[in-house]
Amino acid sequence: MSYPRPLALLGEGLAPLLSVLARLPLERLECTPVVVPLGTVPTTLSALNSLGFLGALIDPSLSGKIFPTLERLSPAAKTCGAVDTLSLLGGEYQGGYALEEALRTSLENRGFRLYGAKLMVLGSGPEAVAAVQLARAGAARLVVAADTLPQAEAMARTLPATGGDSSHKLTRYAITLGDERLESLVERVDLVVQAGATLPPRLWQPYHTSLDLFENEGGRFLSRVGGQVLPFADVHAERLRLQLET
Repeated sequence: MSYPRPLALLGEGLAPLLSVLARLPLERLECTPVVVPLGTVPTTLSALNSLGFLGALIDPSLSGKIFPTLERLSPAAKTCGAVDTLSLLGGEYQGGYALEEALRTSLENRGFRLYGAKLMVLGSGPEAVAAVQLARAGAARLVVAADTLPQAEAMARTLPATGGDSSHKLTRYAITLGDERLESLVERVDLVVQAGATLPPRLWQPYHTSLDLFENEGGRFLSRVGGQVLPFADVHAERLRLQLET
């Protein structure tokens, strides 16, 4: 009799996932999830490999420790500078980052058309970089607003000049959250992704669609003016689906 191979849930913060995974249909869960505390990264990964773990899901708080130790990274992980998944390929673990694709797929499933969209990303860090990549689906305009101008410029540079669609040039702006142009620029966007930062309540408009990656207060203010707030639960579910398929 063959048994499902183990899948590590790296970090105690992923322990609640055990109950979520237990409710999945057996055909979707072709592994046995096991919570594994992270010791020294090379030692932990070597032990997982020796014990036959097919991969791992990674607590976001541990990404910064694991990312620098990996020699093999997916394109999304390289771009975003973070990992949330390990996959055993050719006897070695490769780091992946499923959030980027999960964001795009979740928006498409909700009927939001990214081609031609006008996008604003607020915040910094891997989640914000993943949101910036939405512009690759053919966005017409991108505004990246971060705490500092170098942060915003660095995130904007993760995209090619066309934004990933060679049929048109992407118009992009990199500004600070305190820039006086924020008010005029937000009037000309339709999707606002909050990645650790939000807008002043008075700037939300009824035509805005918001996706808050940290589920802060921005959605509540947008709802009051009649805008659309996309549930982050969709992204969570899609991200987990992609992680399990990796």
